[in-house]
Amino acid sequence: YDLLGDRLSAAERAALAALLRAQGGGVAARDDARLDRKALGALGLSGREIEEFLAKIEAPARPDFSLDLSTMRSAEEMAEKMRQAVPAAERRADVR
Repeated sequence: YDLLGDRLSAAERAALAALLRAQGGGVAARDDARLDRKALGALGLSGREIEEFLAKIEAPARPDFSLDLSTMRSAEEMAEKMRQAVPAAERRADVR
């Protein structure tokens, strides 16, 4: 739910509510609804907040999570890297 998600302020939610309505288990656009910068400002959004809101409602590009298995390291190689990264208990005694 967090991937590509964003938080909305109360004023941003009010703007969306002015544009959209729940209808028949879905979402519908309100007839002839449009909010210009002046109307967004009247809802409490500053100039900077208007820019941020407009950026939030643009559909973000979905990241590509496909794996390239040809670049995968072996379990043994990763185990050795982890062994080297984590100090041995006997070497840590002097840290206390």
